[in-house]
Amino acid sequence: MTKTGLFDQATVTLDPDPALAAQARVKVTVKEAPIYTTTLSLGYSSDGGPRTVAEHLVRRLLDKPIQMSNKLEWARDAQSWTGALSTHLNGHFDRDILGPSYARRSDLDLTETSHRLRVGRSHERTEFERLIFAEVERSEVCLDQANGVCLSTQAFSLNTHYTWRRLDSVLLPTEGYALQLQAGMGWSVDKNGTDNSRNKGLFGRLYARAIGYWPLGGLWTSQARLELGAAASTNDVSVPLSQLFWAGGDDSVRGYPSRGLGGTSVGPLEIGSNLLATASVELAHPFTAKLPSVQWAAFIDGGRAGDSVADLRPALGYGLGLRWRSPVGPLKVDWAWGEERRRGRLHLSLGVNF
Repeated sequence: MTKTGLFDQATVTLDPDPALAAQARVKVTVKEAPIYTTTLSLGYSSDGGPRTVAEHLVRRLLDKPIQMSNKLEWARDAQSWTGALSTHLNGHFDRDILGPSYARRSDLDLTETSHRLRVGRSHERTEFERLIFAEVERSEVCLDQANGVCLSTQAFSLNTHYTWRRLDSVLLPTEGYALQLQAGMGWSVDKNGTDNSRNKGLFGRLYARAIGYWPLGGLWTSQARLELGAAASTNDVSVPLSQLFWAGGDDSVRGYPSRGLGGTSVGPLEIGSNLLATASVELAHPFTAKLPSVQWAAFIDGGRAGDSVADLRPALGYGLGLRWRSPVGPLKVDWAWGEERRRGRLHLSLGVNF
């Protein structure tokens, strides 16, 4: 019931009267969430710097079983807006979704922009989620110091996303696994401003991410992650920028900056890569048995993004970290040594991914 997002709280109690033991009554009490909710938050990450997020949610729009959300995120190098109109979950845990979005990112001398509109249907349960949607996208990457040097892409695609969870806790997992699969195929038309060439053709994308948690006895815990991705196209047409891959950063290969591993040059422009492979293994243990929520950890990450299998020679990052299993999710502070860069890097992050 709480999965619908329409209730703040749901409690189930059993009538304790012994006289009704054969036909005990079950009492369900729910507390409705307010129709309007506004959330403001401030954050910081080593990849993106300071960040401000504002989100507004209308749970019943125009007195209809429709909800509307708007989320605005402003960071040092990236800004985005995501909107959504959706029906309430039905009895089969399904809802219909219409969602526009806009994103802008500046990285050194490059600026990327993306406009997207998706229409689809989701199935939402704690242990399983599915999203099937059609999407129209226009993306562009430009070299700031050279007017007119841009690579733009317009695309239409059909996509499906699946997530499976078997975790002892979604917020603070210590045992179980989560698996995410994505697949998409579409038609793309690009325009390369460096030589005014145009290409059109089919493209496809596959992505998989798995993470597992294992208790090792005593107070030791472990986790491992594997991430794989591939994108391809016909007629040398560019895959939309948002469908390409990068590696490096807080939740990828620590010891390297975000987007520090991978990238393909198209003239003077640098875009993402067609292939991705990263992996991570981590061990953690509390500092003291009396305070199990505060832990130290040791980890090793490896991986890279590239345009051929030969390009995926893994870059390694390894180090030590501090964990606090807070009520709102795990807070992680990691110091990692990037073997290729021959220098250390501090990483900060809060929360689990799926």
